[in-house]
Amino acid sequence: MTLRILYRSSSQADVVLVTAPDRLARNYVHRVLLIDELAARGCQVEFLDRPMSADPHDQLLLQIRGAVAEYERYAELGIALVMPTARLCRPGSW
Repeated sequence: MTLRILYRSSSQADVVLVTAPDRLARNYVHRVLLIDELAARGCQVEFLDRPMSADPHDQLLLQIRGAVAEYERYAELGIALVMPTARLCRPGSW
């Protein structure tokens, strides 16, 4: 389901179930904005792998998990961008 469809239909739903926070959005700021906007429309977001509450410890864990997911994404992109260059820089490949 795309985020546009999810947002449009959120006023008709009570709860949105997501397997993990990074499945909702990999960028932490986008995830927080989306969760806040859905809450403003009366729709609660729940994560299946580890249910979150309004407890400060759970919110901190959500932030940390988001930061790790964002790091993994950029690390994967970095490797994908460096690998072709590394092959070109081998001796004899010029």
